[in-house]
Amino acid sequence: CWGVKSNYMVNKVAKRIRGFLIGMRYEGGKGLKSYAPSYIEAPNIRFGNNVTLFPNVHIFGSGRIEIGDNVVIGDGTVICAAKSISIGSDSMIAAHCAIYDCNHGMHMGQVMREQPLSIRPTAIGSNCWLGVGVNVLAGVTIHDGCVVGAGTTVRKDCPGNSIVSESCPHLIKSRS
Repeated sequence: CWGVKSNYMVNKVAKRIRGFLIGMRYEGGKGLKSYAPSYIEAPNIRFGNNVTLFPNVHIFGSGRIEIGDNVVIGDGTVICAAKSISIGSDSMIAAHCAIYDCNHGMHMGQVMREQPLSIRPTAIGSNCWLGVGVNVLAGVTIHDGCVVGAGTTVRKDCPGNSIVSESCPHLIKSRS
């Protein structure tokens, strides 16, 4: 099911997205909207239907990235996949968020820039809302229906239908 879409579709999308075409296996739904400029340098990406990318979104890495239907990704958001990142349908990612599935090692006796990466899949469920400036670290799963407050660094899994906030997320209350 992976393959480069027709030149017409690629050229239409490329007018708004830079760094998108060469060597990319793009699979996409209908209605991809991008407010220029956005940068996609990811060889294995799948967009669902009606995805919206606001300006300055940067999606990169050699890993597989799956973005569900009706997802909105806000201005200045960075998504970096070394292995796998998924974002479920109907989720909203506010401006200036960062979503990663990798991190540098920190062992003594070796220069930081030469440390091997720690890579773990990262997943954001369906119907989630990440507030402005949320950082999602490698290996985290944010389950369906979760709301993450602005400025939160998510270091561990968030239960479904919960609201988490602050630098070390904790459950505020259940949505139900």
